[in-house]
Amino acid sequence: MTSSQNDLERWFGERPAWMREAARRLIQNCRLDDDDIRQLVQICKAEVGIYENGGQRTNSIPTAPVRLSFQVASRKNSLRLLSVFDMRGINALAPRKPLMFDSGPLVIVYGLNASGKSGYIRVLKHASGQRKPGPLHADVFSVAKGEQSCKFSCEIDGVTRELHWSFSKGPLDELHGLQVFDSNGASIYINEENEAAYEPFELTLFTQLTEACGRVSAALDTEILGKPSRKPAMPPALVTTQSGIWYGKLSHLATQTEITERCQWSDELEAELLSLNQRLIEANPSGKARDFRKLKERFLNLHRDLAEWGEKLSDRGCSIYFDALRDSRAKKRAADNDAKIVFANAPLVGVGSETWKLLWQQARAYSEKFAYKDTAFPNTETDARCVLCQQPLGVDAKQRLISFESFVKSGLEADATIATSNLEQLYENLGGVATGDTLDLRIDTLGLTNESERNAVRSYCRSLEERRAALLTTDETPQLPPAPSDHVLVILKDRAGQLEAQAASLDQDASGQNRPIMENTRDELVAKKWLSQQRTGVQQETDRLKFAHRLREAQHLTNTQQLSLKKSSLTEKLITNAFIKRFQSELERLGAGRIKVKLMKTRAERGHVFHEIRLQDPVRPVQAFDVLSEGEFRIVSLAAFLADVEIRGDRYPFVFDDPISSLDHIFEEATAERLVELSKTRQVIVFTHRLSLLEYIESAAKRAGARSPTVTSLRREHWGLGEPDDPSVNEMSPEGALDQLLKRLGEARATLEQFGQAKYEELAKGICGDFRIVFERIIEKILLSGVITRHSREVHTKNKLKDLAKITIDDCTLFDDLMTKYSVYEHSQPEETPISLPHPDEIETDLNGIKGWILTFKRRPLAQLVISESTPA
Repeated sequence: MTSSQNDLERWFGERPAWMREAARRLIQNCRLDDDDIRQLVQICKAEVGIYENGGQRTNSIPTAPVRLSFQVASRKNSLRLLSVFDMRGINALAPRKPLMFDSGPLVIVYGLNASGKSGYIRVLKHASGQRKPGPLHADVFSVAKGEQSCKFSCEIDGVTRELHWSFSKGPLDELHGLQVFDSNGASIYINEENEAAYEPFELTLFTQLTEACGRVSAALDTEILGKPSRKPAMPPALVTTQSGIWYGKLSHLATQTEITERCQWSDELEAELLSLNQRLIEANPSGKARDFRKLKERFLNLHRDLAEWGEKLSDRGCSIYFDALRDSRAKKRAADNDAKIVFANAPLVGVGSETWKLLWQQARAYSEKFAYKDTAFPNTETDARCVLCQQPLGVDAKQRLISFESFVKSGLEADATIATSNLEQLYENLGGVATGDTLDLRIDTLGLTNESERNAVRSYCRSLEERRAALLTTDETPQLPPAPSDHVLVILKDRAGQLEAQAASLDQDASGQNRPIMENTRDELVAKKWLSQQRTGVQQETDRLKFAHRLREAQHLTNTQQLSLKKSSLTEKLITNAFIKRFQSELERLGAGRIKVKLMKTRAERGHVFHEIRLQDPVRPVQAFDVLSEGEFRIVSLAAFLADVEIRGDRYPFVFDDPISSLDHIFEEATAERLVELSKTRQVIVFTHRLSLLEYIESAAKRAGARSPTVTSLRREHWGLGEPDDPSVNEMSPEGALDQLLKRLGEARATLEQFGQAKYEELAKGICGDFRIVFERIIEKILLSGVITRHSREVHTKNKLKDLAKITIDDCTLFDDLMTKYSVYEHSQPEETPISLPHPDEIETDLNGIKGWILTFKRRPLAQLVISESTPA
């Protein structure tokens, strides 16, 4: 291995893993198929942490180094076009027969203008993927529509194959190496920068890697585009808020914490938004502030009442009640014990009981108010009666009344009565907060709609009521139900504070200075609420952006800058100088060495190195295409084309479309010789309308000892253009034309035998007329050695005049006789003495005779000229 290859292997070791793997596969297989690209995409993604099917980093990224020693010698492919046929929807081409290219190395397709040559050229350019193929129209004079397509018969590496091409599917890989030179192709080499087509293996590897970069990048791009943004569109009115600006700039950098914070919504924020909306639509903020403060007072009143009731029924308040209860009971027992002594001898039971005391009090009231208004109770005077039974009082009865009244008015009983009254009053004072429907009505007046808060108030009051009721059945505080939490008091206090804050804000609203701030705050809250509603979409978009960012990181690994720089440095050594030398060599071969142009490297881009044809040392900066004549332009572009593609190892055909257009005879002859030389290594197909090119190529082939070109003609028929046909005698060499006449004579002989003289003469007349034309061409090209030709304005004397010395009197007589014999069939015949057409045997004898003469004449030695003393030197 060379040191440069070692350096190149080390250079590859510094490249991304996917590119190393691509290079390794290209070295081993010479190509990358679609499966290779898919796998390389996965490797490229794995390098940025994107793994397929949960793959791990250790087994997702290959680490094998690039070894140029594994290079597989590229196979030299060969291609030969055999025919093109079944043309559909292409210009006005409608051939009924295939255009055959024969198996010879050099094929000339001759046709006049508008015979269909350009259509075939464009088909070949489109099918092989040439630059500037030109538009491929359907027949503009036909309404028929359909797919533009055709078929090719080819021989690829010795195997005959049929290929179907259609315009919609693009170029055929099998024809990719086909090279076509036409006017559009010529302009590329003079008017534009071009990249050399030939590349050594190392540069081909870089070219293929550059293409692989494009394919992998395109696959990643497709994956990115395959996950389009489904980001919900924020209402236009909100995009200028802080939340809207954040949402508009949403990127892969957004954190989960940031998303949570931006998309969070709460009851407090909802209440704030509602309050702002209400304030903004409020027509009388001062009046609304007064209403809020009145409502605040209701909250404070309820808070005060609940707080007072809670304080009364607190453990301390209940302890006061139980102290009073115990005091009442103690005094009651003392009074009861005293009553037992006083009423021990009472005739009836129950005297001194509560019931009795009530009866006694009523009796006193009745006596003092009605019966004995002016007498102290009990009235025990002589005529006094019992105020209850209305009976006169006896001595015992009067004594009992006096003792009973004395008991009732004694201290113990009075204390017991006072203690009981105090206890009852204390219990009564523990009430005062509404419950049930009354409480609900009071809650409603507060506008308290939150059900949990309403239930909190109900629960607080219900707990206190249960605790108050339990006072009647228990004797100690620990036996009571627990006192309720004062959380509801906090709620009511906060609501009152909120109402005061709202009222204060409305006071500010009334001044009008606060409105812009409120509107901005309102819009921000609306945007934040919208984000909370779109949180799933925000999360999905963020995930998509993060994934797309990683794909772009992977795409960055397909950047071709390093490939371009490395290839550029290699190109200086491996191709640029050689390409320039080939161009100069081609100019010399084509007789254009005098033209002052040069080929220069201009730049390297994405692994491709470009060259440009420029004038050689001009005094003023002028473009070559502005100076070169039409003929110079053509020959220089042809030299550049051949320098570009002829060195390729593949043996693919070259197709030329009128390569001598605008050339003078010197360039024409040199071009013909170059075409013949090219045909020694590959198939060369030339489309032309110039008969002179036919003659130049035939002459060049003879001089080079090469096989004569195969000639096919294109005709314009009433059904369409491009109909292939045998060449006319004008389009063939004299020898070829004679062979064709002999073939036609065989067909005429068969017609004579089958259909008779009349049908035969129809064919024979054409044969005789063409025979005469061939005589003219034989005189022009062979007898006179092409010194003067009908298709050229020049007289060619170089190495030709000496052949005139071979002409003899017998030659002149032969041609006089044959020209006279066969000219007569071109003229009208007198009815009295018509001349019959020769029999096939006679024509065959003449044809073979002239063929023999040609062979003999070409081999005839030059006569020795004797120069006398009187002959001028």
